[in-house]
Amino acid sequence: MVGNEQNTQTIFEGRPQFAVIAKELRDMARKGDIDMENNDRFQCAFAYYPFLQEAINVLGWGKIGTLKYSIKDIKEQLGQSNDESINIDVASKLSRSFIVGEFYPLAYVKAKIQEAYKLFGIPGGKAIDICIYYEARPTMRRINEKKEHGFLIIRRNCKTL
Repeated sequence: MVGNEQNTQTIFEGRPQFAVIAKELRDMARKGDIDMENNDRFQCAFAYYPFLQEAINVLGWGKIGTLKYSIKDIKEQLGQSNDESINIDVASKLSRSFIVGEFYPLAYVKAKIQEAYKLFGIPGGKAIDICIYYEARPTMRRINEKKEHGFLIIRRNCKTL
């Protein structure tokens, strides 16, 4: 890593300001004759700012510019993009297990939530998390002469469609 840092120092001559280097790289990329994988300027920028490559791939140069090259805002937007994507994937998985208008016992809801979370690497999972993906009302029903706590699924949440 020391050799890489020395190479980076000679290319940038000190730690570059993020906005300056991002704009320079954006302009180079717009010309179209730059290969990000084999360009020393890009590789050094990625060494200084490890999130930059993901930002370029996920957000694109336009969104990075809209965020005014703010490192904090870009990282925050990357986190939101990842969270939204995961929520949509989980909602898709859960849509196979729940039907709108039906009642589901807590144990079933919890098991299905945990199964979906495990599939996408999310730790934990409680029955109440169903309210992230569906509008659901906690209720109690008699099943086989036994009172069961659970949720009545009212509709899917628009946020996770």
